[in-house]
Amino acid sequence: MKNLNKPLLISLLLLGSIISSASAQSINYGNSLSVLIPTGDFGDLYKGGYGINANFETKLSKIAIVGEFGYASFTGDDLDGSELKNITAWDLLAGLKVSLLGPLYIEGRMGYYFGDFDEFVLIPAVGARFKKFDLNVGYQAAGDVNFMNFRVGYLWGGSD
Repeated sequence: MKNLNKPLLISLLLLGSIISSASAQSINYGNSLSVLIPTGDFGDLYKGGYGINANFETKLSKIAIVGEFGYASFTGDDLDGSELKNITAWDLLAGLKVSLLGPLYIEGRMGYYFGDFDEFVLIPAVGARFKKFDLNVGYQAAGDVNFMNFRVGYLWGGSD
């Protein structure tokens, strides 16, 4: 088992802080599915992928604190007649979402991927929320592992 490192510990503490601060306020939670499209050198080695996530959101006026625990899987590409093995990773993320006009928002998340790749990740994203449905497009920059993320979510619990 790999050693627990600082970025993973910071991510765990940040997500724990969000969940505990949200207990006294309204919190929404749900699930989302993602289509993952590798870019750059990572895109040369891996085809597409998918993600399954548990999402949390605490609204504070036009700003919301968001958190995510998820699973990602990428399919290895054919490299000189040899198929690369599929890779998987778990993520723990937290960030801020700012409401713009109507259902539109911008979002910034950060956290850590651990599994077949261990990387700190930054994610700028834009999205739209329609009642309990959430559509989101982001770019995940995690060291040498970079990809586009197209996410569809449903917030099935909470006060919103």
